Amino acid sequence: MFGFENMKISSSDATKPVINLDQGDPTAFQEYWMSTKMKERCVVVIPGWELMSYFSDKTNVCWFLQQDLAEAIKALHCEIGNAATEERYIVVGNGSSQLCQAALFALSSLSEDKPLSIVAAVPYYSTYEEEASYVQSQLYKWEGDARTFNKPGPYIEMVTSPNNPDGTIREPVVNRGGKVIYDFAYYWPHYTPITHRQDHDIMLFTFSKIAGHAGSRIGWALVKDIEVAKKMVQYLTINSIGVSKESQIRATAILNELTKSCRIKSESFFEYGNEKVKSRWESLRWVVDKTGDKFTLPEYAQAVCNFFGKSSSTYPAFAWLRCNEDKDLEILLKEKYVLKRGGERCGCDKKYIRVDMLGPNKDFQNFLNRLLTINGSAASFVKMPKSDPNLCQTHNCNLLHKYFTSPQQWLSRKDSTSPRTLKRLAAQATIYSIWAERNKRLHEGVMATPEPVRDVILGRRNGKNFMNLMFCWSRHE
Repeated sequence: MFGFENMKISSSDATKPVINLDQGDPTAFQEYWMSTKMKERCVVVIPGWELMSYFSDKTNVCWFLQQDLAEAIKALHCEIGNAATEERYIVVGNGSSQLCQAALFALSSLSEDKPLSIVAAVPYYSTYEEEASYVQSQLYKWEGDARTFNKPGPYIEMVTSPNNPDGTIREPVVNRGGKVIYDFAYYWPHYTPITHRQDHDIMLFTFSKIAGHAGSRIGWALVKDIEVAKKMVQYLTINSIGVSKESQIRATAILNELTKSCRIKSESFFEYGNEKVKSRWESLRWVVDKTGDKFTLPEYAQAVCNFFGKSSSTYPAFAWLRCNEDKDLEILLKEKYVLKRGGERCGCDKKYIRVDMLGPNKDFQNFLNRLLTINGSAASFVKMPKSDPNLCQTHNCNLLHKYFTSPQQWLSRKDSTSPRTLKRLAAQATIYSIWAERNKRLHEGVMATPEPVRDVILGRRNGKNFMNLMFCWSRHE
């Protein structure tokens, strides 16, 4: 795994899994799409004879854009109210990263002065520097921090809002008449309040960060100037001869479901996503608070969200964590087998790291436990907030009697729904699971989710009471 090739792993650490929260792989929303209501709605079936041509619409500036996807994009922006789509050209790409490169090519190739300076305010999305420098183009050149940029001549400023990595709302910094590319990958209501409808010359969006479908590789740009749109399409044509129609069809189905879900609060993806990300932020802030003054997180002001119709805060897809000691936080966490993106890649110093807030539940939970151990705390002995589903709530020995009274009463109570044998199995499995989980978290820094009740019942499948026990367990599971 990248970043760990040269690490020496002792025999005691050989079984400790590496947690990779560097890449920003947004799988946190997978549970929503696996739910009973949603899993059948987004199924796409494509016959073998369809979508065989390169072309979608030869009369469109973006000739490989599926018209249904264009309509789905407009409908979602209209429902959310986060971006103007009128009198604009939609350019679809293989994610917003490719569209960013296409926009750089378009703006610089249309400029008389070359190379154009590319800047972004620190801390900036690390990929901007990589994209601007990788091919060593003669059309443009990376010049670093927009706040210190004083070079005369035309320039292109990258503005990400909310910003990746620190989650702040951004505006252009240079303001000398240059071109601006706005990256609104995270300007959606589950991450930040939608305070107004964005209206700029070039606005980038990505399918992956809206609902978590990074594997489809779909992004789109809303472009005012037809010449810029044509140049972007020219770049995409040379680079990849368009965009997969299969991915566009899938994105269309899911974007349409997102729009429909906005009208039913109980099914709203953005309600679900907001609660999910909010819960993780509350968990992280709680852990940071428990470490004393060792770490710091940004604070975000409340604002009225036009979509939710109420005041809310910002819960970014990434956390910008600062170590208040003079230490390299990326290396400090690497010693705990946690892979993060260091601040130096974002133009800052090594005290900062970018924390992915959208990774798998298990990885995020394990990260929180390991973060606690940096301060010398044992995560499994810390009482976590009751409202937090991501953290394990455990108790000191002097609290055991208080919390053990209710299970004792439940075991002794007779009822017609649960046989006493099933109750005893459940109690035994629960006590064992808590103890095993405590040991794994304390000594190995990992979490497990065993299902011993079911396994024990299945182990009795040859017994006379097997069917009754299995029926009761399945009914109440």
